[in-house]
Amino acid sequence: MICSFLLVGEEQKIRDQLPLRMVVVAVMLFLHNVVGPMVYFSMDRLFSNEIFSYLLRVLAADLVGLIIFLKITLD
Repeated sequence: MICSFLLVGEEQKIRDQLPLRMVVVAVMLFLHNVVGPMVYFSMDRLFSNEIFSYLLRVLAADLVGLIIFLKITLD
């Protein structure tokens, strides 16, 4: 009985900290998505023009995943 009471308290603490951790991860992913295109465009002399359409599709997929992750986090 005492062990289950202690676990319930710990579970509540973990449950309270989980959304904060998810928000931190989402912010880090957002910063990654902001910095990524800046790096690609600053190094455009090294990339061919055909790769930019691919990179934009990857960025769009990342942003969709980030939006879904934020929606799950904030609900």
